[in-house]
Amino acid sequence: MEKREEKMTEKPPVTVDAVRDAQDNFKNGT
Repeated sequence: MEKREEKMTEKPPVTVDAVRDAQDNFKNGT
């Protein structure tokens, strides 16, 4: 049960990181 909660909490950060990475790549024009 605790692991499930950790996954849900870890999902938002991962998405934000992915979005930031994508934006960084887009800004770089890669």
